[in-house]
Amino acid sequence: MKGATSSQNSIRNLARLTIVLIALLTLLFGWKASRIGFSYDFEAFFPQNREVEAYEGFKDSFLTKIEPIWIGIELDGGLFGNGNLEKISALTRELRSDTLIRRIQSVTTLKIPISTGIGVIFEPYVHPGKSDLYSSDSIRLVNSPLIRRSFVSDDLGHTAILIQTDYELDKASTDSLGSRIKQAVASYDFPKTHVVGRLIDQSQIVDKLLGETILFLILSALVVCFALAYIYRTFWAVFVPLVVVSFSAVWLIGTMSFLGKDIDVLMTLAPTILFIVGVSDIIHFLTRYLEEFRRSGEKISSIRKAFREVGMATLITSLTTAIGFLSLLTSPIQPVRSFGVFISIGVMIAYFLAFTLLPAVLILTPDSIFGKSHRTVSSQKNLHLLFGWVLRNRRIILIAHGLVFIVSIAMVRSIRSDQFLTEELPKNHPLTEAFDYMETHFSGVRAIEVAIQCAEGRKLTDLDLVKQIDAIENYLRVEYGAGALISPATNWKLSNQIATGGEAEAFRIPGNALERSMALPIYRRIAASSERRLVLNSDDRVGRIGGQMQDIGGYAFLQKQSAFEAFCAANAPDLEVEMTGLPYLLNLNNAQISRSMLQGIALAFMIVSILMALLYRDVLMVLIALLPNILPLLLVGLVMVLLGIDLNVSTSLLFTVVFGIAVDDTIHVLSKLKIEMNKGKSRNYALKRAMISTGQALVMTSIILCAGFISLVFSEFNSSYLFGLLVSIGLVFALLTDLLLLPALLLYWKR
Repeated sequence: MKGATSSQNSIRNLARLTIVLIALLTLLFGWKASRIGFSYDFEAFFPQNREVEAYEGFKDSFLTKIEPIWIGIELDGGLFGNGNLEKISALTRELRSDTLIRRIQSVTTLKIPISTGIGVIFEPYVHPGKSDLYSSDSIRLVNSPLIRRSFVSDDLGHTAILIQTDYELDKASTDSLGSRIKQAVASYDFPKTHVVGRLIDQSQIVDKLLGETILFLILSALVVCFALAYIYRTFWAVFVPLVVVSFSAVWLIGTMSFLGKDIDVLMTLAPTILFIVGVSDIIHFLTRYLEEFRRSGEKISSIRKAFREVGMATLITSLTTAIGFLSLLTSPIQPVRSFGVFISIGVMIAYFLAFTLLPAVLILTPDSIFGKSHRTVSSQKNLHLLFGWVLRNRRIILIAHGLVFIVSIAMVRSIRSDQFLTEELPKNHPLTEAFDYMETHFSGVRAIEVAIQCAEGRKLTDLDLVKQIDAIENYLRVEYGAGALISPATNWKLSNQIATGGEAEAFRIPGNALERSMALPIYRRIAASSERRLVLNSDDRVGRIGGQMQDIGGYAFLQKQSAFEAFCAANAPDLEVEMTGLPYLLNLNNAQISRSMLQGIALAFMIVSILMALLYRDVLMVLIALLPNILPLLLVGLVMVLLGIDLNVSTSLLFTVVFGIAVDDTIHVLSKLKIEMNKGKSRNYALKRAMISTGQALVMTSIILCAGFISLVFSEFNSSYLFGLLVSIGLVFALLTDLLLLPALLLYWKR
């Protein structure tokens, strides 16, 4: 008796020590977590490859390290009415004084070279306050392809101001600049204004994402609380699991901070995912503990039995979940790789705390604090009936799943990778409205950039090369719908237009010797201006074609790529031509997602297969374990095809999440099956016990997981909405395959 008491005291002391150490470590990780930063480097989402390196060199060669911000202004009475020209001029002067603005252009600051008897002079396009010149000014604007649909709309009822600031402006400076721009614009009585630009957009999106991260973490906590309260019907069965998963999140964020990793846009999903997934370990342990405690009434022995039967299975499931997330290491995108690594660390932290902190709390609390009953009687009866139905209809189940498998494989092949600049935003968001406005009245805000280079000894100012550049420019205008284009050919076309009277039709390369001789003096004057650096480097061998276009989507853009390359090879044989720019890199990035996702999932399947082979030493068991986890992924892909959902960075991640969680359920069933068979039970009886006993935890965890992820459908961001919806659908499919397909397959397993 004394020995038993001494042993219990030792266990209690160990439990106290465990709680104290975990509490101290949580304080340390919490202190470090409070100092974690947020990364706003969206270019980190580009893979490190030749195209990105070429783009970095491209930025260094030209003035493209200046970041553009566009202000679109709706005008009541048109450009020349209601004093609008004077207001635009005043607004431009006011913004120019801002220290963060390196350059500002509006219709009131732009100048056109004019040929006079004494040479070439630069004349403003418009003359604010001089109404007698407004008629000629409007004609000049309409006849200028460089200004029309760039700084003014076709009907002159809308105008745009271009602000250029530093490319790597931090978020605090961006927010400050954005606020000052809006204040300045608001002081003028324009009917409506729209501000759009990468820095402004990212800043607003990040602020919204951070707000939603906190909101959905709270929603997930509420969902978990209600589910645990319904299942276990005690306060402590709700409070303790919440403490465990909360500690897991704190430890993960603290670990990130210790390792110098900031939270980026992708990592905002980490606390919610970890919070929801971490509850699964607790439910499996707590369910098995209460089941045994209700039978024996012995707390310590019940903890030991739950630890022995569930601990190893949960360790394996945690490892397989971590492997699923580590499969993201095959991605070429650094933030995606980091996401996979740190979520894997978080999964193992959650396992460690679930099997140290939770048992310690159970040991030190009174026997009755968690209650002796929870809602299992009805679920056991239902699972018993379901197993009987599977037993009678095993062939129908296998045939039905086989047909679904074949249909899914055939359909999933049609999933395509695509990305639109505004697809993450809700339709009524101000940024979406700004994008739509700029695409309706101007050339759009999606940049199109082409790098061109000529051979040694040649210059891009040579007229024969200029004609080849112009051919490329015309192709971009016709095939891509590009506008506001500038290139080394622009100055020649502008010079020819000025020299021949200013008509819009004269904006072209000089066609004969007379036109060239007339345009040459003007060309030399324009070429000597600072604007030259926008399209040519210092030795005139590297050039740039730049402009704006409508957002046609990454898929449509890349579909045009081979035709563009063929055109350049045939019509610009003396030039090296390469598409570049941020939007183009986004397109390439998205196109690589499918391949890296498939590689990662294949690697995860291979590792899980090896693990199953080591545990069961049976090739057929490996196949049985994998099939119920392949099918949910295919069904999610099928849903994406049916709903017209494209593959991109956010939707590709859901396959990893679904696989990592789905395989857990299968392993718990197989682990319980092995335990029962090691007791000498027959296959059918052991399978029945596994499905009924483990099935309760599977149903409960699946309900909680789905409820937690489905809360993301309330997000204003399309990526979060789709992530929550599709993961929830995938988890439902995973539960159904484990309750139907897995036992049907195991009934044909000959041991």
